[in-house]
Amino acid sequence: MATTYQAKEGFIKRKIAGEILLVPVGKTSQDFNGMIVLNESGDYLWDLLKTPHTREELLAEMLKEFSGDAAEISADLDEFLAQGIQDQLIQ
Repeated sequence: MATTYQAKEGFIKRKIAGEILLVPVGKTSQDFNGMIVLNESGDYLWDLLKTPHTREELLAEMLKEFSGDAAEISADLDEFLAQGIQDQLIQ
């Protein structure tokens, strides 16, 4: 069975001064210091990750939404997922 990824609870997305930020709320705000700035693709992925998706599903959606080299988009997705898991934003 393929691994699925989903955004963890405890973060809300806000647009502040033209930047898209993930802000910890509730108990998460006690455990996580700071905010995360999302770029356009990170913003799109975060919305997708409200529900579980496989890497392949996420990549297919990214390729539909963004133009560019498929290998580069794939690498960017892998980096986003790895960083999100490391920072405990994604499960």
